[in-house]
Amino acid sequence: MDISAAQYAYTAAITAIAQASNQRIRVQAIRLLDEMDAKSIPPSTYTFTAVFLSVDGGKAAMDLLKRAKEHKDLIEIDVHLYNSCIHACSRAADNGKNGWQNALSLFRQQMPRDGIQPNEQTYASLLHACAKAGQLRVALSIFDEMKRNTKVPVTFNKVWGAALRACATAGNGEKAMELMGEMIVSGVRPNTLHFNSVLAALSKEGNDVTALELFENMQAGTVEHLFQEAIISKHKRFSGEDTSAMPDLVSVNTVLTSFTHAGNYGGAKAFFKRVRAGEFTSKINGKRHIVRPDIISYNTLLSSCEDPKEAFAILEEIRMSGGISNIAMKPTSVTYTNAIGVCKRADPPDLKSALLLLGEAQKKDGVKPNMFMFSAAIWVSEACKDAKAAVFLLKTMRKNKCTPNAVAYDGGILYLTSLTTSVIPTATTFQKLALACQKSSSPPDSLVECLESVLGLLSDFERRAIISGPIYDSLIRAYGKLNDFDNALRIFESLDRTNAQILSSMLFVCSTVNPVKWQDAIIILHTSDIVTGATGRGRIEYSALSYAVIACSKENQWKEGLNLLDIYGTAKDHGKQMASVDALNSLIAAAGRSGRPDIAIKILNESFKYSVTPNDRSYRSAIFACNQAEHEKRRQMRRKERLNDSSLVQVDSRHKPAFNDDDPLSLQWWEAALSLFRRMKEEGLTPDVQTYSSVISACEATGQWQRAIGILKSMTSDKTIPPNKFCFNASIAACEKGGAWLEAVELYERMRKHIRPNFITVNSVLIALDKADQKELAENIYREALKEKIVWPWKWSLDANADRVRVMDLHHFSVPMGKIALRNVIDSLSSSKPVYDCNEDLIIVVGKGNGSEDGIRVLMPKIQELLLNEYSLKCMVDPNNSGRLLVKSKNLLKFAAL
Repeated sequence: MDISAAQYAYTAAITAIAQASNQRIRVQAIRLLDEMDAKSIPPSTYTFTAVFLSVDGGKAAMDLLKRAKEHKDLIEIDVHLYNSCIHACSRAADNGKNGWQNALSLFRQQMPRDGIQPNEQTYASLLHACAKAGQLRVALSIFDEMKRNTKVPVTFNKVWGAALRACATAGNGEKAMELMGEMIVSGVRPNTLHFNSVLAALSKEGNDVTALELFENMQAGTVEHLFQEAIISKHKRFSGEDTSAMPDLVSVNTVLTSFTHAGNYGGAKAFFKRVRAGEFTSKINGKRHIVRPDIISYNTLLSSCEDPKEAFAILEEIRMSGGISNIAMKPTSVTYTNAIGVCKRADPPDLKSALLLLGEAQKKDGVKPNMFMFSAAIWVSEACKDAKAAVFLLKTMRKNKCTPNAVAYDGGILYLTSLTTSVIPTATTFQKLALACQKSSSPPDSLVECLESVLGLLSDFERRAIISGPIYDSLIRAYGKLNDFDNALRIFESLDRTNAQILSSMLFVCSTVNPVKWQDAIIILHTSDIVTGATGRGRIEYSALSYAVIACSKENQWKEGLNLLDIYGTAKDHGKQMASVDALNSLIAAAGRSGRPDIAIKILNESFKYSVTPNDRSYRSAIFACNQAEHEKRRQMRRKERLNDSSLVQVDSRHKPAFNDDDPLSLQWWEAALSLFRRMKEEGLTPDVQTYSSVISACEATGQWQRAIGILKSMTSDKTIPPNKFCFNASIAACEKGGAWLEAVELYERMRKHIRPNFITVNSVLIALDKADQKELAENIYREALKEKIVWPWKWSLDANADRVRVMDLHHFSVPMGKIALRNVIDSLSSSKPVYDCNEDLIIVVGKGNGSEDGIRVLMPKIQELLLNEYSLKCMVDPNNSGRLLVKSKNLLKFAAL
């Protein structure tokens, strides 16, 4: 099977797998992509678009996009690929609550950086991600931006649908109605899904009056009357005679839910009676059908009922449903859970009926009681203040092998039992309750609701850290998982006096929320010293100090983090650890990211002050800092040489101590990296492959090719960590910079036996050969790489008329590689197998210089010079794109005829 056929087969298989409903099957798509890489089968844009269908969540989507960009010499990174990535962000494991941030980052930062214009599907996918997360304000801002974008049609149906869903998720019925009016005025015909989103928004805020009015107008085909004011103000009329937006069963159930949220059982009952009588119809395939209630309709009716007798009657009606809807229904576990909930809302609560429902579920309807049914019954016993019944139900759950959930067990049984038996709950009571919460599989929002309800039951005496501290601790961390810093802080500040664990949890939240709250962490730490249970200096527990330092480090505020360590982390007792090694590592990494390798090494060397023993990550972070510093230093030196100045180009003041070449004592950072590497091994620590590649890269920056090769060989001789692609690439680049072209080629051939080279590998080898004037060898290596699709100069793009054209994309190529690639094409024109059709203009993408240092065009003049001097071919700069050169077809034909 040739490469193109294999690519097609794999892409088809990935597409089929990615569309499976089972996530366990969908993950196989990534494995197939890995298999393609292993077999050197190049993926296409369609391959990655299909794989995006299989990934869930922002992180997975962003990682996949990064992987796609590694193949940008083979595939086109276009708006469709970005749309797939943005849509994947909304499928996060937490139901899209955090994926919207990744989607927004793609839209605001990466797409403009790649020069990609959003289209209507981009906005629809982004709005969908915001809608799932309930980010109404962000969604509306993006929607307004789209309306101002003249290149995007405002009539795109899906965009309006996504904006309305955002209103529905946020429960903002007023805004949903306003958007619906705008939609009609814009000439976009709403469908049933759009109206259902508006109904959902009205339902969530409990606006049953407007929901029912909208539903009845949908049924009558007179929806335009509700938006008459907006229509008149725009001098337009919405054709409402046949809107094709008839209500359906979802519409019915949504209106029923609005009555439930409004606490209007009478209204729900009256509306349900009309539905049951067949008053409402929907339209399917152009034909009207009577809308009949389904089991969800009955369950929704039960959720607003407050009379156990009526709950029993509703259950009986469900059993007799065959005579009403011609479709027999049976009560489900949800039905019984809602029916038992009716007993809790009754006045007074009816425990007897709740137990009767729990007992007859399996006997009458074959419904085995589950944890939700038991939980509902337990809360009825709580409402009746019957501790014995609660304990009995809890034991029955376990006897029936039904694991109690947070609501049943974590949320009140231990506490309510002690409360109703007049026993004051102790710290142990709350500790066990909190432990149960932590082990619970309930989602964070359910856990928050549960713990908040427990806090609401506490007396003033019990609202103390010494007694109910574990509850406060668990609640603060639960809010942190929801990225809700404000509520976590509210819970923390509600305590008059905190303890070590609660302080640690609050600072943990500061370090994990997005954005990181480093300033708040500092304030909280400074104002919360002398805490109960802490043994550290200033009575600050080492974990609390560590989280505060990590919070500062994540935002590169290494000075603030170091200051906290100096204040609270200096050990009075010799050998007593005052901060975690993770905190130390985060500080070292932050100093490195800020261009201060000297500080990174100082923190490493002075770790004994805090009685922290550095680990392999400590050394790795310091070596990374040295590597980055060496590369930055060399970049500044090259700029200095280009500008022919007597001093380095002015840089950020943070870099001055590290990059002052006039100082005779200035460190060579590649030497520092090597020294740290040796010291690390002497202390018995094992470097990982990233550490090896970073040391080699530091040597590469200065062309220290002998040392780079020596470290690479040591990896092979140690036989513990095999060198990866980055290690080989850095070693080959070191040979290139050091003028060792023969060693570069040897490393390249050695690499090919174990690892597939990439674009960077070939580029470095060709530069080395170009410097040595090894023209023939360079051309052979390029042709091999071309054959193996390691490099590929062709891609599809758009011309000034928005027509697809094949272009030669060299803007990521070095000058030597670009020259060889162009010679390969031009030389073939006069052969029997030309690689380009001379009847088409040759478009060569050479870039505008944005990717080069100082923004100087490097490739364009060299390509122009080669065409003119070696082939006497004239070219011109594309008048519509200054980053492209055009060679007219007539010139190509003339050359080919010679």
